[in-house]
Amino acid sequence: MPSHDVIVIGAGLVGSAIALRLAQEGLRVALLEKNAPGHEASWAGAGMLSPAPDTSASIPLVPFSRASLSLYPQFIAEIEDISGRRTGYRTEGAIELLFSADAERELSTLIALHHALGLPTEPLPLDEAIKMEPEITRRARAAAYFPYEACVDNRALIEALLAAASSSGVELFPDTTARQIMIEHGRCTGVRTENGSLFEARDVIVAAGAFSRFLEGIVPRLATRPIRGQMVALRSQQPISHVIRCERGYIVPRDAAVPPQAIIATASC
Repeated sequence: MPSHDVIVIGAGLVGSAIALRLAQEGLRVALLEKNAPGHEASWAGAGMLSPAPDTSASIPLVPFSRASLSLYPQFIAEIEDISGRRTGYRTEGAIELLFSADAERELSTLIALHHALGLPTEPLPLDEAIKMEPEITRRARAAAYFPYEACVDNRALIEALLAAASSSGVELFPDTTARQIMIEHGRCTGVRTENGSLFEARDVIVAAGAFSRFLEGIVPRLATRPIRGQMVALRSQQPISHVIRCERGYIVPRDAAVPPQAIIATASC
């Protein structure tokens, strides 16, 4: 008899959340992570929770993103309750700043697109934007407000989620690189690791993100790859309450009550 009912490969936010839910249903779950749990993409992100599309290619994902965002309040409350930790979840919304000479036309196009997608984005007078966030630049020519947008301290969230999963019975295996999904008679039987160890289970869930392409036994091989981004932690003169977006990047507030307090905002470009 296998020692686990399910093996989850990848201990990021997705894999850890899946493992937690399965354990809550009474299943024996092994969570495998090739490095330190939660320290890949889940650690590197900015924590924005937005259904607004960044490109035309992401427009088809908007309904899924809206549905996901609607589940977050209950999800966060549950994780914080089980783990006893805060996650820095905030719901003040986001401000988009436009700088081009054609900013007003760009704003109208943005509002029309978002409304067509069911997103209640609003035009925001610049003087109101400055009242909401006194630190923003006066060089902006137009602004929009995304009242539905939220953010979370992703590092605090993954730590809370891993604690919740562990306390719910998930068995975590750090520094354990899954190399091959074992198949017998057309059915998955487990996972073989890089050092030759075998984890047996009736079911295997792959949540390894861009690194899923290195797994043998998946047909066809997944053509995924990681994308590099740049982040910098800032200490602001005044507290920042909203996500601040523009064409070249964004600033995401951090909850000063969530250590380390020096991380007040995160920017990416």
